Amino acid sequence: MNCSGSCCAHAGILLAAILALSAGCEKKDEKLAPQDLGDNNPNLCVAVGDSITAGSELAATPWPARLAALTGKQVVNLGVPGQKAVSAVGQVSAAAAAYKPGYLLILYGANDVIGRVDPLAIAGSIRAMVQAARANQCVPVVATLTPMIGVHAVFQGGVSALNPWIRKLAAEEGAILVDLEAEFGDGEGLFNADGLHPNDAGTQLIALAFADAVD
Repeated sequence: MNCSGSCCAHAGILLAAILALSAGCEKKDEKLAPQDLGDNNPNLCVAVGDSITAGSELAATPWPARLAALTGKQVVNLGVPGQKAVSAVGQVSAAAAAYKPGYLLILYGANDVIGRVDPLAIAGSIRAMVQAARANQCVPVVATLTPMIGVHAVFQGGVSALNPWIRKLAAEEGAILVDLEAEFGDGEGLFNADGLHPNDAGTQLIALAFADAVD
């Protein structure tokens, strides 16, 4: 039976849509080739950041130590209380070269936000850390900031401004993203009274999120 011109046109459109959908599914299922770690240790992670990484009296055990317990990997904690991303690029680059870890875990920006540093400058510094990881054959894992609530809620606008830039640079640089902003939601029950430093539950949540990234 002959098909009318309209019917054939519709059939052609349907076939094209099916082929496009199939191609999209194939692309989605593609896996990125593992990064060549060279002689770096795949079971070693280096965690860099501020007091949220270093640990404080507000949580019994810092998240890097919790991550080690969860994954069985060695996790070196190089967090420095009070440190800003914009002043830490050199230190992070040197750590990647010295320790030769399989993974460089980056959680920076809280002190920059509190100091009213331009989000683009903060993101530029975090991007430089990711690039340093790549240059030293480490897998870069970069996290968005946790929310700031309570007495620190005045700085939440800065957190909300920075996190989209962190997501963007992670995608552009091929870094693994740990989206702590999404994990924490409104932060209820996850912070100590200062609304900045996670409590035990929040610290454990950070460790679990990074564990998913490095396992």
